[in-house]
Amino acid sequence: MGLDLPFYTNINTIKETNRIDVLVNKYNKLPDDFTPQLEQLPASICSPGMGNQYLRKEAKEAFEKMHYDAKKLGLNITAYGTYRSIALQHSIWAGKVNSGRTIADVDRLNSRGGHSEHHTGLAVDVIKNNSTVEKSDEFKWYKENAHLYGFIIRYPKGKEKITGYSYEPWHLRYLGVDIATEIYNSGLTFEEYYALMIVD
Repeated sequence: MGLDLPFYTNINTIKETNRIDVLVNKYNKLPDDFTPQLEQLPASICSPGMGNQYLRKEAKEAFEKMHYDAKKLGLNITAYGTYRSIALQHSIWAGKVNSGRTIADVDRLNSRGGHSEHHTGLAVDVIKNNSTVEKSDEFKWYKENAHLYGFIIRYPKGKEKITGYSYEPWHLRYLGVDIATEIYNSGLTFEEYYALMIVD
């Protein structure tokens, strides 16, 4: 797994790229030519002004159900950011570094190309990336209910040394209801769960 090694060392290129439980992180990268099968989300469940949003079929259907169930409670959970190509991620990361920030600082919040969950079509940011999300009723609801739709908060608070990323309460990852529920109940990160339950 490599969790005891410095980030971005001993990198493994993922072979089974289309698994729902694929682990993409700072030790595991997708091939440069990887592109998942995607479906466009209805504009009505996406944040205005953010362009078209795409997820894999399973994640799209689950997110739609979560959105509409939350809406019945007066909550508005929308897709702010979903699929992102590897080429675009390379460009974003390089732009952050070229702006004068240190590589270590950029790596805390930004994936390098091939290492982002957004490449999989299984990740969705549900609000602009800032700390105000935790104050919202939407966050309070999906924090306790997202797993019922197959999603987890992928980068939890206090687990930065394991995930390699700062706390991101807005970033949800689709894993299917069974795995998401096990992770929610256990309090483990996906890295920890993967090492215990999925790695052969």
